[in-house]
Formats: sequence, structure tokens, C-alpha cells
Amino acid sequence: GAPNDIAAARDLLQVSDEGAILEAVDMVLADNPDAVDKIAGGDDKPIGFLMGQVMRHMGGKADPTIVKQILRDRTKGT
Repeated sequence: GAPNDIAAARDLLQVSDEGAILEAVDMVLADNPDAVDKIAGGDDKPIGFLMGQVMRHMGGKADPTIVKQILRDRTKGT
């Protein structure tokens, strides 16, 4: 079969739906206020931790570029 059909049948497609990712990001940020505070204080290291939490929540299928951008947007100015 076609590669996309096989990937879809095996549930291997990457999630790039910003709404679904945004929901996961908001939940992870709510669950990790200490990491958000560190980012607000100028430390970018917790971004990687938060990305990992979002990816874990979404079964590793979220588009990492979108996750990182949404995390940066959501934590900017906090």
C-alpha cells in the first residue's frame, strides 16, 4: 500500500493539529508551575522538560516544532 495509508493504519502519523497540541501544552503548563516560573525568570532549560511532557502526553506523535513554538508563546511574558 501507499506509505501514508500504512502509517495511518498503524497509527504512526505525526500530530500537527495545533488545537490538540495547544490543549496538551496548557495541561502540561498547569501541571508544572515551577518550570513556568523558571522560564519566566529567564531560564530556557525547562522548555526541553516541558516539551518532553507534552510529547509523552501525546504519545510521542506531536510535531516538535509546533510544540516548541506554542510553549515559547505560552511562557513568554509569564
